[in-house]
Parts: sequence; C-alpha cells; structure tokens
Amino acid sequence: MPKKHDIRWFVVEEIPQNVPFVMGITRFMVQEWPKRGLGEGVKKYFTWFEKDLGRMVYIMKEFEKEADFLSQKMLRDPVWALKVLGDIEKWSSRFFEAARRFRNLRFAGFSNHQLISSFEKVLKWHTLSHGVGSSLSWHADANGERVSRGLLAIIQKRIKENLSKVSTAEVFTILSSPEKESGLKKEEKALLKLVIKKADSVDLCRHANKYEWLNYQYKGPAFPFSYFADRFGSLNPAKAKRLLSEIERRDQNTREQKRKLVKELNLNSQERSLVKMAQEMVFIKDYRKESLYHGMYCYEPFFREIARRFALSIDQVRTMHWWEIVSLLRSDRVDVDELNERMKQAVYFVSRDSYKIYTGARAGKFLSQIKWQYVKKRIGNEFHGSCAYPGKVRGRVKIINIPQDMSKMRKGDILVAHNTNPNLVPAMKIAKALVSGAGGLTCHTAIIARELRIPSVVGIPGIDKILKDGDKVEVDSNKGIVRRIKAGR
Repeated sequence: MPKKHDIRWFVVEEIPQNVPFVMGITRFMVQEWPKRGLGEGVKKYFTWFEKDLGRMVYIMKEFEKEADFLSQKMLRDPVWALKVLGDIEKWSSRFFEAARRFRNLRFAGFSNHQLISSFEKVLKWHTLSHGVGSSLSWHADANGERVSRGLLAIIQKRIKENLSKVSTAEVFTILSSPEKESGLKKEEKALLKLVIKKADSVDLCRHANKYEWLNYQYKGPAFPFSYFADRFGSLNPAKAKRLLSEIERRDQNTREQKRKLVKELNLNSQERSLVKMAQEMVFIKDYRKESLYHGMYCYEPFFREIARRFALSIDQVRTMHWWEIVSLLRSDRVDVDELNERMKQAVYFVSRDSYKIYTGARAGKFLSQIKWQYVKKRIGNEFHGSCAYPGKVRGRVKIINIPQDMSKMRKGDILVAHNTNPNLVPAMKIAKALVSGAGGLTCHTAIIARELRIPSVVGIPGIDKILKDGDKVEVDSNKGIVRRIKAGR
C-alpha cells in the first residue's frame, strides 16, 4: 500500500476494453528494465481496472525520470536504440509464429502439464516483445513527446542552416514514415489483389482467416467474414487496380522524398541514424501491438479450455495473469469470488520486489490513500498539440473511443479520441481529420494518420473530454492547432 506522504500519482493512459491478463507485463517494466539497461526510474506502478477500463497509473516524477533517461539515451545513441528495436522486432515475429501454432493445438486432449508446457513456449516471446517493447516505442515518447521534439529540433535547425523552404511538419512526417508495412496495409493490398485476379470464395475465406485478428485487440470479437466480403463485393478489378497503384505510387513518392530531403538538409551520419530510429520506432510500436492483438486472438481457444476445465467464464480467466493460470493448472484451485471481484474493480500494484492485487474493500482503501496529480484544465477554443500528418480542414467533431461509438461517425467528420486502436480504423478511414489526447511519433493515431494521409493533431491531453459531439472545429495540423469555431448543440 502507498505511504501517506506527498507522492503524486497520475493516469498516463486510459485503455478501454482492456483485460488484466494483458497488464501483467507491467511487472516486467518495473522489475526487469533496470537489469536490461532500460532505466530504473519507475519503482512503483499500478493498473486500476473498473470493469474493462484500464488506467495506467504512475508517480509523475518517476515516469518523467524514466522518460528522460530513455529519450536522452536514444537521441544520444541511436545505434543502441536501433539494436534494441531490432531485438523487439525479432521477438515480436517469434511471438506471431508461436501464437499461430498455439492457436491450432487441440487443447481438449491435453493434460494440464501439456497445457502449461505449450503456453510457456508462447509466453517466452510474449513477455520479451511486450515487456521490452513498451520502453523505446512508448514510454520514451509518452507524456511530453521527448523523442519527437528532439528530432523536430534537429530538423528545424537543418532547415534553417540550409535556407530550405520546406515545412518542418511535412519533413518530420515524411522522414519518420516507416519503410515496412503494417498489418492493416498488408491486408488492404492483399484484398485488392484478390479483386484484381477475380478470386473465388475459397480464396476470400483464406484471406479472412489470415487477417480476422486485426480487429481483436484484447478480447475480440475478430472481424467477421462479412467485413471482408462486403469490401470485396464493393470493388471491381479496374477500381482495385487503380487503388493498388495509388498506394504503391504514394509509397514510392515517400521513399523518393525521403532521399531528397536527407540530401537537401545535408544530414550527417548521426542524424541519418536518428531518422532511421524514428522510422523503426513507428513501425515497432504498431508491429508490437499487432503481435499482442494477434496473440490475444490466439490465446482465446486456450482461455476457453481453461474456462471449461474449471467451470469459469472466459472473462474470469482474462482477469488472471499468466503465472496465475499456470498455478491454477498445477493446483486445480481457484478463488471464484476473487475473480468476480476483479471483474468489478481491481488494483494491480507492482514494486521492485512485489506484485499485489487489491479487490473489493481493499481496492477502495488503496485508492482512498492516493494523492492525484491533476492536469490543469484547458480552457478557451484553441488547443495546441503536435502534427502527426499535415493539412488544414474543417468539420464536425465526433468523439470515438470504443467501437460502439463508431455508429455516430459520418464521412467528413473529425474523429476525436483519447487514443485510437485498430478496432476504430473503419471510422478513421472516413474521417476528414484525426485528433487525439495521446501524442508522440508512436501513438496509434499518428501511425494511422500517416498511413491514410489524413490531417492529424495529437498530444492534446483530455481533448476527448473538452470537445463535444457536434462541435465545429478547424484542424490546422501544419501548426499543430485545433480551433473550436462553434459549439455543437
């Protein structure tokens, strides 16, 4: 339990539709990062769950100390950062492969010991991918965008030195765009190719089975077959060929623009490494998240088997951490009342030498002792953030944080969110602009904005609570500004 002295905690991230199983990785963040040279700023942390809303809660000074350490080390030594990012990519690929094999096992015929053995083979890569990955791809740039701002400063200096007339925001967007493709982009191109070759229903089923996990996030559901069939049916070969050519042409133009800008700005070897690091950060954030969503999709049959053997629901299983599932399989003992309490409210508290779970009255007592670091409320009608993709547009706001919100969205609306996730992409594709509270190179909103070429401003904390549905706004992402022109009714 936290001591009653002047320690201020704050919520760094709110994650809707989250599950405790996923957040067990925070144990790695606090207890293992120091051993791997990833900093030792964070000594205490907790995840606060209310039903399926997970809040990531840190002591502000500790979070900032850790972010300072990581960002400074990355900006000073991009070669080191690229080595770590390369390892994370390797571990995420292994996680993809191990999870895919795991999903196809016939769990009903396995003994408890066999279940443990198979499960641990996946966990090896899961913990490395997600445990190490959040350091460089998230923490270093979260809540202050330290890496992003460091790179922007370098770009601005080079533009000034070379008397270039290019836009800083546009240069930053182009140079930080990754060369490697996301799962969403691979799926889109693969579907267009199926239309072009006039594929049959068997090929479309294979495609759906390969990519249905993209929408899964932490507890599903996956994309239904109709999602792929409807998109397939709305296209003809000529249109699909044109769309595929446009994607490939844009990618080629971006590659050419990168080469031209690196030469025009006269970037030295250190700065080129930093540009490469930025590209890898963006890719790894998305790839690591995709490996996690795919992993959770692949865990589902296993979770259902655990639920069947011990007369639990799958949601009760998801409130357990992996080491608790292993313990259950070894002991055949489970406290159902405790799992039910976790589904209502729970605090998962980790320090350097312990991990504690508080539910019911104990969770209430824990939270009553917390002193919160409140962020000053933003007032007025002009809000400043960072450019994720340049442009200037006007439209009506729609607050979209969970898939159930997407029914509000109409083509041309401005999508505003605390942060976005892959299960919101259908709404993001019809938005005129994207705005999010979360910020930095690697926030999901910034990644999708680059991919879709949609004007976007990120890094405006609380914007999804400041703006309201129907507000008319101007998004000037070239300057990183969102202006409310008229309040909605």
